[in-house]
Amino acid sequence: MTNQTSTQSLASERSCGSCTECCRMMAVPELYKPAWILCPNCAVGSGCKVYPDRPQSCRDFLCGWLMAPYMGPDLKPDKCHVVFFQSDRHTMVANCDP
Repeated sequence: MTNQTSTQSLASERSCGSCTECCRMMAVPELYKPAWILCPNCAVGSGCKVYPDRPQSCRDFLCGWLMAPYMGPDLKPDKCHVVFFQSDRHTMVANCDP
């Protein structure tokens, strides 16, 4: 999600920018929004319209590309259409655009 950076350290020089792929590809249970459906709170290309009041699942989400300095620019979600996230300490998940 865009507009502000996470309190956890992000890979240097990385930001969401105009990427809003997580707003489309990830489920948001609090909004009954399934994966692969654009969130009604998403302003495509700029981010979340309710960022300060976003659901907890959005607050908890950490983009794998933002967090992993070893992922090149070609793996940014809006470029490769895959959202990466770490489901636990040992597992990286790739949520792919169908």
